[in-house]
Amino acid sequence: MISLSSRYKSIAKFAILVVAYLLFAQGIKPAFAQSVSVVLTTPDQTSLLAAQSPLTFASGTAQQLAINIDDTIRYQRLEGVGGSFTDSSGYLVWTKLSPAQRNQLMNDLFGPKGIHLSFLRQPMGATDLALSSYTYDDLAPGETDPDQKQFSIAHDQAYILPTLRAALAANPKIKVMALPWSPPAWMKTSNALGGGSFNSAQFGALAKYFSKFIAAYEANGVPINYVAVQNEPLYETGAIQPCS
Repeated sequence: MISLSSRYKSIAKFAILVVAYLLFAQGIKPAFAQSVSVVLTTPDQTSLLAAQSPLTFASGTAQQLAINIDDTIRYQRLEGVGGSFTDSSGYLVWTKLSPAQRNQLMNDLFGPKGIHLSFLRQPMGATDLALSSYTYDDLAPGETDPDQKQFSIAHDQAYILPTLRAALAANPKIKVMALPWSPPAWMKTSNALGGGSFNSAQFGALAKYFSKFIAAYEANGVPINYVAVQNEPLYETGAIQPCS
């Protein structure tokens, strides 16, 4: 059990869950009087990964916030904790930061002396956080490409893939899961990236789309460990509004 003072209440739950994940991910079981290191980051940035007084596991009932840990119960192993480099965030990281700033960011996010993120949920094409609407096989209205002859990840080679390679350089053990916000428009009933649903007649084409994406990313130094068929399945949007 961990008891925390009131100044940690707003952030402590997340911080301790991350600590608990790191312990269990390494097969380390909590023991009484075991010390846990704590760092603090506040929304106003007056504190940025600042070291705090260590906490200890102890038996008893906490008066404030407590997290009970039963190390006799085992669940599915957590693969990692992380985020996403969308089109817009990849653009900002690669084109708006100096090499020194980018290197510092990668070390802070993914390095062993930073918060050591280890998982990326990577979009396949545009999301609602993108500079433009795109997939890897965009065609003129009425055209189709079932064999993916026009498939290309050229868009990602400008700044998304370099950003991902920089993250992997900071932590080579990062696991990457890829998934699309939308398949190419010609695979959909609406013939548009926004709105409509998937045209089941294009299942074969979609399978090739995934296969080509995985092969292309691996050839560019970013192995894909997992895929998901769709972001927010069964949710239908209106027209995509790219971020400017």
